[in-house]
Amino acid sequence: MFIVISKTKKNFDIVSLRSDTTLSKPPVRVQQSIPVSNSDESMTTSTGPSGDNQNVTLRMKPTPAVEEFVLNDSRDESINSQDPMTDVKALAEELRAMRREISRMCDKIDKIDSFANTVNMRMDRMEARIDSLENKKTEFESCRIIALEETVSQLKLEIQDRDQEVLGNDIEIASFPEGKNENTTHLILTVAKKLGVELEERDVVKAQRVGPVPAPAEEGAVRRPRPLVVRLARRDTRDSLLRAARVRRGVTTEGMDLQAPGPSRKFYVNERLTKVNRRLFQKAREAAKRANFRFVWTREGKIYTRKEQGTASIRLRTDCDIVRVFEDCNVGSEYGNMQ
Repeated sequence: MFIVISKTKKNFDIVSLRSDTTLSKPPVRVQQSIPVSNSDESMTTSTGPSGDNQNVTLRMKPTPAVEEFVLNDSRDESINSQDPMTDVKALAEELRAMRREISRMCDKIDKIDSFANTVNMRMDRMEARIDSLENKKTEFESCRIIALEETVSQLKLEIQDRDQEVLGNDIEIASFPEGKNENTTHLILTVAKKLGVELEERDVVKAQRVGPVPAPAEEGAVRRPRPLVVRLARRDTRDSLLRAARVRRGVTTEGMDLQAPGPSRKFYVNERLTKVNRRLFQKAREAAKRANFRFVWTREGKIYTRKEQGTASIRLRTDCDIVRVFEDCNVGSEYGNMQ
């Protein structure tokens, strides 16, 4: 005999089939509710309506496997009761929402990138403009500094020329013996007479020794006298004395009535120069000697040089002129480089 158990929730339908019956007879269906419990219970079939009585006793022992089968089956029914298309639609909707959100985020990122590129371009333009302004400022400051230096140099030269103009009536007598309590006006009149120039006392505005008083000379040594500076009343008188001194180059004090003791010596009459021109004249003479220039002289407070007889004369106004003319870089500048 075969027993078929069909489940409906917690009730079991037991169908009994006789082994000796033919297939033409329908099977007898016996229904009985079999509760699932943890105790041992016997299940007894009831008689069918056909009158064939047969007692079928089914003794079931509930096991964990049966319980798990029942629970899993109920869970499967719960899952199968849901519509799978609903889950697919919900998942598709979530995916579409995610795509829309990602699309919005991409748009925002693109806008941020565009804004960043714009900011970078503006920063680059600003940096380029700042660099350009700085370069222009540097060039402007350099040009301005150069212009100011040229202006200062030009002003220095003008002041120097004006200072020299003030000394236009002055002469300077160097290496002339100096005595104690000497009369400087009498000395200049004596020098003019020695040079063959008629000079009266009224032609002399002022005559004096300049420079610091020299220290007493050692025994047997000759003390170097200070220069004698004379200011004359007229420019032509000064020019006459200078021309006579050039003609009588190498004149000495021999035969002159002087209060200073000692042997006769040479003296020199030159036009008086400013402190700047005097130092420039000294540097020019030293550089000319190194460069084999034969002539360096002054005229009207201006310094000139000539390499040899017959060549053009060159005026020297600054240290740069000395370096340029004599190609001598060993010349220091009194006021810096003056263009």
